[in-house]
Amino acid sequence: MSVITPILRTSCPKARAGIAVLWAIDCSKVSDLTFNADREITAITILVEVPVNKWKRIEFEKNTAFLNQEKTRNRSAISVRQQIQFIEPGLGAEVRAALEDLNGNCCVHAIVRDNSNNYHYCGISFDAEDTEWWSEDMRTGNGSSNTNTDPAADQAEYTETLECNALFYAPFWTLGEAGIAV
Repeated sequence: MSVITPILRTSCPKARAGIAVLWAIDCSKVSDLTFNADREITAITILVEVPVNKWKRIEFEKNTAFLNQEKTRNRSAISVRQQIQFIEPGLGAEVRAALEDLNGNCCVHAIVRDNSNNYHYCGISFDAEDTEWWSEDMRTGNGSSNTNTDPAADQAEYTETLECNALFYAPFWTLGEAGIAV
């Protein structure tokens, strides 16, 4: 007699690729981050100004945004290139203006909610030994505006990247969406 072990959905790892939402803010507006023993961010202090400093929210269509973190090692030195890539379908004045504003920032922090509901805090480095953090000048990198060639199958789109080099992979953000003032 055969023994059949049921396959349960709960046994699958939460590892769905892609980004669902990104929140961005100018680095100079973040005055402090608090980390727990697991090196996760548990609190944030934003400077209060008029107009009020808030995170800018960007929601993505499925399979149009990705967080890639490539680690390199040179002897004892580790460097991680954090890169957020996204596609904004359609060409239009509103999206163009928003991208122009984003490109005007020399340094941003970004909170990324991936498609597995993990929150990553990009654009900083954290030294766990000294318990210090600092901004890594995350800014826009390469991008394009494409009308593409096949009018029946292709779509016009903007592509954009945010990128920086950090000491290690982006730390996790434990406060969820409720901890992001928009």
